[in-house]
Amino acid sequence: MMSRNLSVIGKLITEALFGKYLGAQVFIAPITLFYLIKSDSLLAAGTSLISLNIHLFPLLVFLIMAWYVIFMIIKLKLLIKGSGSDYLDSIIQLNVSLLALVLIALIIYALATFMAYFYGIRETMKHAMYFLFKFYTALMIIYQYLYNDFLKPLSKPHYSRIRTERIFLAWARNRKMLLLRYTLLMFLVILAATRLYQLIIQYALIPFLEGVKTYAGMDIRITLSSFIGIGDVLYNVLLCILAFLISNLLFYPLVLVIEYLIHKYLPFEMLLRNYRAEAKN
Repeated sequence: MMSRNLSVIGKLITEALFGKYLGAQVFIAPITLFYLIKSDSLLAAGTSLISLNIHLFPLLVFLIMAWYVIFMIIKLKLLIKGSGSDYLDSIIQLNVSLLALVLIALIIYALATFMAYFYGIRETMKHAMYFLFKFYTALMIIYQYLYNDFLKPLSKPHYSRIRTERIFLAWARNRKMLLLRYTLLMFLVILAATRLYQLIIQYALIPFLEGVKTYAGMDIRITLSSFIGIGDVLYNVLLCILAFLISNLLFYPLVLVIEYLIHKYLPFEMLLRNYRAEAKN
């Protein structure tokens, strides 16, 4: 009995940290993550990295991407209700998309180097890489959430994922505009939820943390260290991962409320269930 309760609690915690479209808010609005980190330590860490130890930057990028892959693997495990082969296929597709991202980044780097050498334009690569990273990470999270959410009403325990996907594609073939409108609406809802979360952090959480600092004499925000060696890179990445998970935990109640309202007032899931019932008959 106790082991079952612990298993349920573990699943709930995992869902609150990795489920739904959690994580998208950080990549859409990175400031929501930086609010949880002491600003002076963030400034000192960034200055030490850029001015003194820029050679550590590739390692930092690699560790961040490695964490993103781990995060997505856990998220896919929660989103995909099919067999182990379906889960493995999704992981392979994730890695293929990452390979495509790396190739695109290399092309952007080559073009930026060419423009910097011949035309003196040196800010192109920085902005392009930043936009590419934000776009890919957020889009992949939202895509996996929406796609698996579309398949959920059509799935059955004895259905394979391929069969469920075929049923969904058959439904979508004659309802392209409905699917497009709902998808765009969900994108807007997620963007609005991110903005609302940012406002809550800015006008509720930050004043609370400042109050704790003023009256209790302690700042409970995360403190980064300056980048001096490889150990500092690992340490700061672990702290950023902690801040990332805390952000997901804070965002989770808002996600649940919005998901409840969407499913209650938009009949999209009911349309899919009715289609499955009609197709069965």
